[in-house]
Amino acid sequence: MLNCNDCASKTCIIQQSCAGTALDFASERKKMTTYSEGQRILLEGTSSRGIYLVLDGVAKIYKSDRQGRELILRFVKSGDILGFYSVDQDMDSPVSSMAISDTTICQLSRTDFDMLLKLQPTLVQELLRFFRKEQSDVESKSLKLATLNVPHKVADALITMFEALGADEKTDVLKLSLSRQDIANLAGTTKEQVSKALSAFKAEGIIITKAREIRIKDLNALRAMVDTGG
Repeated sequence: MLNCNDCASKTCIIQQSCAGTALDFASERKKMTTYSEGQRILLEGTSSRGIYLVLDGVAKIYKSDRQGRELILRFVKSGDILGFYSVDQDMDSPVSSMAISDTTICQLSRTDFDMLLKLQPTLVQELLRFFRKEQSDVESKSLKLATLNVPHKVADALITMFEALGADEKTDVLKLSLSRQDIANLAGTTKEQVSKALSAFKAEGIIITKAREIRIKDLNALRAMVDTGG
């Protein structure tokens, strides 16, 4: 079991906010689970308690409509909060999550996290910052889905992929590799529309594609599409 004091994930909310007894408590009480690529971590509507943090790997957070179609809300990587559920109320998970690569999750139960908050009250402030950012991101995504046309939605999806993990310094290939269907789920459109938009971007010299690899040649052009709206 990895001790939180030795964890390399310095962006973890517990690593940043806790020290001494509180950090030792988190180390002793946390559970670590590794999920294989494509394995579901949390399922929307099922019972989930406590806090879930990414130690390493990448996962997607998504919701499904009544027809089972996915909308990817965000990606999480090392140090990010994958899920957090009230320590005061029984709640089912409002979203699903799935590992995009082999991903290790640290989890503290609701009871243990409640105790951690008592040991380290300043952790509450960091949680509030997390929730404020989450709300802002959801509002921004909702606006984009409502106002952007399809090519601009795909451009925004590529920017999101770039901001999630960046690109290889030598090749400019996006480190986050997604299927055309996952890009569609991120953009709120169809796989066919994604392929059409990517072909148009490729013809304009904005990107280069090879199978699932996407190399961004002109990130500013993608940003300009999103900024100008639909």
